[in-house]
Amino acid sequence: MTATSTLSRGLLLAYVLLTIYCLGVAIFTEWAELRSASDVSSYLSAADLAAWQMASTDNTALLLTVLSGVQTAALLALVWLLPASVPRGVLWAALICHVVVWALGLLARLPAGSFGAADPSLVELLVRSGWGRKLVLLIEAPLALYMAFRAFWPAAAGAGRPALPGKAPALS
Repeated sequence: MTATSTLSRGLLLAYVLLTIYCLGVAIFTEWAELRSASDVSSYLSAADLAAWQMASTDNTALLLTVLSGVQTAALLALVWLLPASVPRGVLWAALICHVVVWALGLLARLPAGSFGAADPSLVELLVRSGWGRKLVLLIEAPLALYMAFRAFWPAAAGAGRPALPGKAPALS
């Protein structure tokens, strides 16, 4: 195994682990925030609840942003160091998912008035809820797992395919 092959597999493993971790943390954070919001909503006014939610999301946002940055760096490095057994189309699909997650994250930071004449309640629901990012992460995670499967078990990935007639290697 060459140094480049080891580096590419290490990067892929880091990307896959970070993808699964970020997805798990995002889902757990959403569940915990919804649960705690439902617990305290009977005691707080709507304005106090909104202020509490805005203050509580910053605790995990910094950690997730840093880890997502490392995940992005690993994914971008895979553009050049992707193992040969992994199809490039899966990498590009994962990159598209990753760009959408970052774009939705940046849109969530914009003021609601910057969206123009769109219905503000719809924009607020789609952008600020975070469910769009989680849905795209749910698409990206299986892509990452498939890339890992193809990189670490290349023989198993093509083992079930029958040989095509006329495609046997020539004997010399």
